[in-house]
Amino acid sequence: MPDEAISVKSLYIHPINSARGVAVSRLAFDGRGPMGDRRFMVIGADGAFRTQRDLPSLTQLVPELDACGDLLLTAPGMPTLTVMKPLGAPTVATQVWADNVQLRDCGAAAANWLSKLLNESCRLVFQGEDSPRSIHRLPEREVSLADGYPLLLISDAAVTDLATRLGSVVSDTRFRPNIVLAGCAPHAEDHWKRIRIGANTFAVVKPCERCSIPSLDPATGVVTPGFNRLLASYRTRNGQVCFGQNLVHEGETEIAVGDVVEVLGRL
Repeated sequence: MPDEAISVKSLYIHPINSARGVAVSRLAFDGRGPMGDRRFMVIGADGAFRTQRDLPSLTQLVPELDACGDLLLTAPGMPTLTVMKPLGAPTVATQVWADNVQLRDCGAAAANWLSKLLNESCRLVFQGEDSPRSIHRLPEREVSLADGYPLLLISDAAVTDLATRLGSVVSDTRFRPNIVLAGCAPHAEDHWKRIRIGANTFAVVKPCERCSIPSLDPATGVVTPGFNRLLASYRTRNGQVCFGQNLVHEGETEIAVGDVVEVLGRL
């Protein structure tokens, strides 16, 4: 397909890493990635982050940001809770994969609410301006509390292809992307090095290696039988199951749903 046919179909932020994503019409950026994306995180009593890998009930946690960056938390059977951004709160030593990070604790009310929802002693923490975390391959660049890179891109065609193979509907939210593209072939992004979306440019730096999370139905947290086996049957690269590409933004200009995507460099 011609490059000029490619456009942004959907955009998402994930205010809490591994909780449910929020569809947005525009993405604004700061030095760490999309603003409002993965700046909060759930940790256990050991200080390590918790994800849907070990707590599938995180799929039921719906966080939304207000204009001040404070969180509104909802979940089935739970009262709504507003969590203010904990500026000046005590810091907590936490771990995101191999990274040790000092994050701000969001307080007892949030901890009690999450612990009840998740049936485990948990706390909510926040990455403020004073909580640096570097990208491993680009130590001069910072990143949020995402797994490793500021953004994840997938194509709608790849999700549709997977749904056809599976024989059932597949939501793009299973893959927790920031950017979903329309108008390109399935997995066309595997062959890109650099792209422009609107007025912003992005380096396509690394395939996204997948764990078990996409096998969870994002609406229920229940594993879809055969999902991982099917994905591995045609998306294994160098021993890893890959779906989508990690991006690093080269500017901080907003992008929007409907923006044209131009491929600036290919492998």
